[in-house]
Amino acid sequence: MVGLASLAGALMICWLFTAHYTPDLLPTEAAFRILDAPEFNRTRTLVKVSKTTRCSGSMSESCYDAEFSFVEQGSRVPIQAKAYFTLGLDEWRLESFSYGTERVLISEPVPQVKE
Repeated sequence: MVGLASLAGALMICWLFTAHYTPDLLPTEAAFRILDAPEFNRTRTLVKVSKTTRCSGSMSESCYDAEFSFVEQGSRVPIQAKAYFTLGLDEWRLESFSYGTERVLISEPVPQVKE
């Protein structure tokens, strides 16, 4: 009986440490998500995602910030920007990005209807 109780206790501890796990958002994945947004790639070219940081406090399990740079079409001057990501269905989603005084919201993708 003691062995079974020890096993149950160990399993409970493992569950507590892994139940709230969310995947990291690496700079390469953040870059992919930014490039995939028409609101970004229509007039901008990504230069580099320099850093991704998990949000703090109660949002730490479900959001990330990313620092990146891009150039506008027809320009060579890099612009520093920040992106905001949230976790939904085990996948990071770009919610918005901002630079200077501009903030661009990313719309939900429209599902493709097959005929």
